[in-house]
Amino acid sequence: MVATVDGLRKAGFKGDIIDADSSEFTTASKRFSAIFNSPAKLIAFPETPEDVSIAVLFASRTNLPLAVKCGGHHAGGASAVNNGLVIDLSHLKGVKINKERSEVTVAGGCLWGEVYTALRDEGLACVGGGVHNVGIGGHLLGGGYGPLTQRYGMACDNIVSATVVLANGKIVQANDKQNPDLFWGIKGASSNFGIAVEVVLKTFPDPGQWVFRSLAFSPDDMQTLVPRFVQHVNADQLNGDVTIVFLNFVRGPGNEPLVLLNFTLQGTVDQFSDVFKFFLDGMKPLNDSLTTFPSLVELSHCLDDLLLDGPPRIATGALPVMNITPTLVYKLWERWLEYTDRNPDAASTKVVFEMHKAKRVRPETSCIRATEQGHSMILISEEHNDPSHDATALEWVHEGNQLVRQQQIQDWGKDLGVWANASMPNETAEDCWGQNYPRLQKLKAKYDPGCLFDKYWHIEPSYAHI
Repeated sequence: MVATVDGLRKAGFKGDIIDADSSEFTTASKRFSAIFNSPAKLIAFPETPEDVSIAVLFASRTNLPLAVKCGGHHAGGASAVNNGLVIDLSHLKGVKINKERSEVTVAGGCLWGEVYTALRDEGLACVGGGVHNVGIGGHLLGGGYGPLTQRYGMACDNIVSATVVLANGKIVQANDKQNPDLFWGIKGASSNFGIAVEVVLKTFPDPGQWVFRSLAFSPDDMQTLVPRFVQHVNADQLNGDVTIVFLNFVRGPGNEPLVLLNFTLQGTVDQFSDVFKFFLDGMKPLNDSLTTFPSLVELSHCLDDLLLDGPPRIATGALPVMNITPTLVYKLWERWLEYTDRNPDAASTKVVFEMHKAKRVRPETSCIRATEQGHSMILISEEHNDPSHDATALEWVHEGNQLVRQQQIQDWGKDLGVWANASMPNETAEDCWGQNYPRLQKLKAKYDPGCLFDKYWHIEPSYAHI
């Protein structure tokens, strides 16, 4: 069997296949971060689960390194592979709604905007990503945070069942009753055990209107703003409301440092007047913009301009956190300020406190390390243009991750590790899954002993007590 377009076609693959000679190859090789635009040898676009199975077996038999792409947003480049085979799921589309069961069946190549649109038209919603062009596969199986996480849990908490193509080409069901060990593993360890070609999710009534408000403050306002932010986000708020607060460090016009306070709120503006009053009492923001959105569909486009206009080379780290202290906020502020002052090419770099206060539903049924109710996220996004800065960017983000983890141990007494969906290649599987890693090692030995699925994070197979 030859690792060529013709070889894969002769193996029975019916979907499109391209290589470097194709006019579509450069576009198909692009990822959310240009750091990871690794040119594959072949890119295959399966039309069916059977196509996926054929492609998986082809990669195994031709010794081609394998990567799986849905939306291409993974911060560590899991969806790209140099001189290997990329299985691009973008032709696997379909959304089927079962109102009686309050479920939706989604094909593995869908983007969240497509799912939200289909559900909105039926008066429904689900727990998904905050941005419309994020792929459902990596987001769901990597854990997944989004606008409704505060109310219904993480995205993986709401998976009812998944159809998975294994390393041996078999197509199996994974749920509470069928292959429950695999079901536990794919909810948080993503494509380490197979490719999800179809996922069944819980649905909920469309909650209706959303409010997005963005306030810009001078650094001089931090002495008032930071204590209020810390007080608000450390309060117990898992009461069914969706009140997501973001504190962002960004550069504004003239490269001036700014502190943004953003709110994503489900409901009407008047419902959150007390929240706004708490933050704004006696303060005068430099800018104040407020927008309402009728549904998740429109809300998921809220950040389009920001995501489309930034530098192409992005290094991102994200960490689950519990209690936030002013000390942590100020340490990250000083570190960000010094770095962006010193590196003009990285002026678009951001630090974001994403205080979504995540609810967890049956956390023991997934391998996600963060089981704590009400945990949130800190995201460090280094953004630049010059390829020669890639290594510096990756290391700076990694060091930021370590700072946050050490401060969490000091302030809270526990380390929640890093979030595998948005962390650097220089993190480890132990960093991602902590106490769950030994169990994942045994699953790896059972479902993928040859480590064919090895691009997300390397899990070393363990045969102890299998």
